[in-house]
Amino acid sequence: MDLLLGHFADAFLEAMSDAEVDLFEEILNCSDQSLYAWYCGREPVPHEQKNEIMDRFLAFDVSPYVQGNK
Repeated sequence: MDLLLGHFADAFLEAMSDAEVDLFEEILNCSDQSLYAWYCGREPVPHEQKNEIMDRFLAFDVSPYVQGNK
C-alpha cells in the first residue's frame, strides 16, 4: 500500500486543496488491509470513508508507475 499511496500522492498531492489533503490524510489513517480490499473491490468502502479523494484513489491506475513508464 505504501507504493500505491506514494504514487497516488506523487500524481495528485501538489494540486490538492487543503480540504482535499485533509481527506487524503484520512485515507492514510486507514489500515492497509482495508485499503487493499477497497482498492481491489473485495469489500465496499464504508459510508464514512466515501469522498472525492477516496473515489480518485480507487480509480487510480498504478500500473504505469510500477512498470516505470511515468
